[in-house]
Amino acid sequence: TEAFGRLVHGELPLVVLLPVGSVEPHGPHLPLCSDTSISLAAAERACDRLRKEGTACLIAPSIAYGVTDFAEGFAGALSVPATVLTDYVGAVAAALLHEGVAHVCIVNNHLEPDHDAALAAGDPVGPDTRHRIRVDGRVGLEEQGPGLGRVVR
Repeated sequence: TEAFGRLVHGELPLVVLLPVGSVEPHGPHLPLCSDTSISLAAAERACDRLRKEGTACLIAPSIAYGVTDFAEGFAGALSVPATVLTDYVGAVAAALLHEGVAHVCIVNNHLEPDHDAALAAGDPVGPDTRHRIRVDGRVGLEEQGPGLGRVVR
């Protein structure tokens, strides 16, 4: 908590990356948490890059459950309703922003359309202050405004 406080109150604005995934099968050779693991790995790469470019960055604990309706019927597919995911991710982002974090960026590797739409629907800071940071497969950054951040792959 002391290190977090120093970063929040430091000279540089603090960016927190929030990895999000799902629990679903990807065949017998991969774990059910593959999407979450990939989101965490992408967040680690992005955070390293941000730090090298002079940005204070932390990675929040991952949110492992998401909307997995496409995998329904396969063993191990666990889905939450889209509205639950939207509210939960929005609440986590709002809590981080309330603590003084400058930007919260969602790192998502579960590409189911309803899951992605649920993440995009959450906006804890209001529509006029939305902030998006897009991270592609090469971990390149593109900013589009002030407020909440979103990192997508």
